[in-house]
Amino acid sequence: MIEKEYKTLINSKQYKKMQSAFLWNNKVFQKNYYYDTANMYCAKHGITVRIREKENEYFLQIKTPITYEGGLHIKKSLKENFQD
Repeated sequence: MIEKEYKTLINSKQYKKMQSAFLWNNKVFQKNYYYDTANMYCAKHGITVRIREKENEYFLQIKTPITYEGGLHIKKSLKENFQD
């Protein structure tokens, strides 16, 4: 899968506006575990390796860069789902 991800910082006023615009009744908690080599090879090459824990499910995700266009990061994503 090719993933296009846009990231932007928002201030508290923008956050409150978004919070009131959507129904946030269902909260989901997740933990992310990130991995890299001792010499930070992945970080230096824009590679992300993580396991995401969410509602007793675990997702292994590896993202490798394709291109960066300003704030747009395009990465190839491999994602596997596994449970306890």
